[in-house]
Amino acid sequence: VTSLGVGEKFLADYDHELEIPAEKGKRRAVISGSAFGITQFFTFGILAVTYWFGSILISWGWCDFVGMLEAQTALLLGAMTLGQAVALMPDAADAGYAATRVFR
Repeated sequence: VTSLGVGEKFLADYDHELEIPAEKGKRRAVISGSAFGITQFFTFGILAVTYWFGSILISWGWCDFVGMLEAQTALLLGAMTLGQAVALMPDAADAGYAATRVFR
C-alpha cells in the first residue's frame, strides 16, 4: 500500500466507513447513559424522600430511628421485588402458552 502511494486514500476510505457506526455508537451511548442516570436519580431520590419523611415521623414521635429504617427497608425491598415480578410477567405468559402446547 505504501509503495503504491495509496495509503492516504485507504485511510480516508476507512475513516469515511467508520462515520456511520461511530454516530450510532454515540447515540446509543447517550441513550444508555441517560437511562442509567434516570434510574439512579429515582433510586436515590426515593431513598432521600423516605429518609426525609422518616425524620418527620421521628420528630413527631410516631417511631424511632430503628423502626423507620425497618419500615424503609421493607417498603423498598417490597417495591423492588414487585418490579422484578412485573418484569417477568411476559415470560410467565409465554411459559403458560408453551406448557399448553407441550401437554396437548
